[in-house]
Parts: sequence; C-alpha cells; structure tokens
Amino acid sequence: MRDTIRSAGSQQLVTVGQDEGGIQDRLSPAFWGPSVDFTTNHSWWQNDYILWDSLAAKQPGVSPQAIVQFGYSMGSYLVARSAVFDHRSAALILDDGILDMHQAYRNAIPAPVMKMILAGRSTLPNRLMALKARAQTQIRWGLDNGVWTMGGPTYADFIRRTTAYTIEGLADRITAPTLIMDAEHDQFLAGQPELLQRAMIAPTTLARFTTAEGSGEHCHVGSLLRAHQVIFDWLDDTLSQPLSQLA
Repeated sequence: MRDTIRSAGSQQLVTVGQDEGGIQDRLSPAFWGPSVDFTTNHSWWQNDYILWDSLAAKQPGVSPQAIVQFGYSMGSYLVARSAVFDHRSAALILDDGILDMHQAYRNAIPAPVMKMILAGRSTLPNRLMALKARAQTQIRWGLDNGVWTMGGPTYADFIRRTTAYTIEGLADRITAPTLIMDAEHDQFLAGQPELLQRAMIAPTTLARFTTAEGSGEHCHVGSLLRAHQVIFDWLDDTLSQPLSQLA
C-alpha cells in the first residue's frame, strides 16, 4: 500500500502497529524501515496522543487536521478504539470492521471449552487446543500468534485477555467519517463490520467485498488492488469536503 500512496504523490507518514506481520518480539524499524516511517507495539492506542503530538503533527507538510488512520486486521480494532477517545482523525479506514474482537474466538472455540476458559480453567482447555493446533495450520497460527501478540503465557490466558478488546457501548463516541470494509467470507470476524456500523453514529460507509471479485477473504488479500481502489475512491470523496465538515 505504501507504493500506492507514494505513486499518488503523497508524502504523508506511513505507520504500522504490532499485529501478525512481525518476525521479532516487537516490530522493528530495522525490519520495516523500507516501507514505513514509524513502528509501535499493539498497545499504541493507549498513547495515541504521543503519535499525534510528538510525531505526525510536527512533520513538514503534514496537516494535523487531515490525518487519516488505517487499521488492518487486528489493527482495525485498535484504530477504532483510539478514535473513541481521540477525535482528531479526519477519517478512519477499518479493514475489516471489528466491534468485539473476542467474538472471533467465540466463533472458533466450542462453547463448553470457552465456558471453562472464561471460568478461569486452563489445563484442559490448553490441552484440547494444543491437540487441535497440531492438526490444523490455521488454528495453530491463530493460537500461537495470539499468545505472541497479547503476551499471554498460555492459550487460555490470552483468550481471556481478548474479552477486553471490545468497543461495544463506546463506538458511538467515534466522530470521524469511517469506511468499514466487510469481506463476504471472512473466516475470523464474519458479521462484525455490520455490528460496528450499527453501533456508530458518525458517518459510515460499509464496503462489501465479494468472493466473485477475488476479495471476499479476510482483509481482501486475494485482490488488494480492488481494496485499494475502494479505499482511495472513498478518500477522494471524503477528503474533498471542507475539513470543518469532516468531524
């Protein structure tokens, strides 16, 4: 996406927060340097004002009133969460929209096992999930990545931690116009984009991406060109309005 942004003539900062793309304990500028201007860990939304006041707002040629936040996968939740409390974004792009991230695990884990996890029991759930992880690559990745991302010592512990990752009851505080992207066959968070849109009162656009056009999977990885077309067309329309009308 950086190449697309730069080819359009923009020199705005490109930042990345921790999600599933790293190869170290935390994202490193040494690894991401060619593609981004700033990296941070997954809890950056708790210190969003630092990004605005100490970095973005002080860059030559950057208008603090015209900064757009883009969130990808788990980053979509983190961007929305930050926008609940900090209203300086000119617009938000959520790829894909998430109201309650914990729901992804409720969708994937059998109800009796989830009941044990939420009751504080770990030994049996960890054994069952480990067996499942050995048999299925996607489950193994999801569990191992979750432990890494959340810093939890075990599968059950990190899943309990995800219960805090919700903006239910908070989403109506977001004020920025928001593009909410929705994959037709999202294997992790199906239905979350619509739930987020219904919970918000700020101007929203729900953009649906279909399997027929190659972009119906999680974050539209099968057709990023299509996703970028929708994103930048929406930005053209949204940012063409006077800035005073964007918030």
